[in-house]
Amino acid sequence: LAVVAKQGWAMNRNENLLGVSAVGVRLLAPSGRHIGAIVLSGVDEHFADDRLQAMVERLLRVANMLTRTSMSVRAMARFLNV
Repeated sequence: LAVVAKQGWAMNRNENLLGVSAVGVRLLAPSGRHIGAIVLSGVDEHFADDRLQAMVERLLRVANMLTRTSMSVRAMARFLNV
């Protein structure tokens, strides 16, 4: 978990269901506290190593954009008091 916390993303390849993989990034409140995750999941063949880094970079950009601009993220942060 320390590695996941440091890099900001996690990968699940065939861990829960054979042939299904997922990659996810943390979603932060404007305060910097964790409030959720954004996850892509699908058929394992779409998660090849040569595509994984691009997926992670895009997910990290989207999560950062949502942290900075989403009223829904701000509302959730207020609801969770974080």
